[in-house]
Amino acid sequence: TSLPVDTSVQSAVVERTVNDEGAPLSVLVVDDNPVNRKVAQRLLERLGHEVRLAAEGAEALSMMNDESFDLVLMDLHMPNIDGFEATRRAKAIRAHEQTPIWAFTANALAQERDRCLAAGFDGFLTKPLRLGDLKQALSMVPRRLRAAQNDCA
Repeated sequence: TSLPVDTSVQSAVVERTVNDEGAPLSVLVVDDNPVNRKVAQRLLERLGHEVRLAAEGAEALSMMNDESFDLVLMDLHMPNIDGFEATRRAKAIRAHEQTPIWAFTANALAQERDRCLAAGFDGFLTKPLRLGDLKQALSMVPRRLRAAQNDCA
């Protein structure tokens, strides 16, 4: 499913959200739908963050092995390796066990949220992605020392 663009992001002014240290976050967005990836990318970049994109779970895992991320937004339902399996595999790797991975799904039911948290996701965002929800999620993500994380790889 495609995400409608939140009209609050139409402002020409870049609104910055930063973590507790005032630094932009490095965010990996994983979604098999190109429109969903683009909407998330635009919102995150408008908020001043660095964004990388992956179209499916295997690509995300490969990127996570090559780069460090402050946050991963992971779609749940993708072909091949879905978000549940990709998250399980990522969390099993010592270098990624502390990387926040948030479920990113159109299913807003409480049972789905509970299922995601029980499966190892660190948070839950629903589609369509809303600027306020995204800003709140980003405010909870600490910037990790990337050098220290790379030493563990």
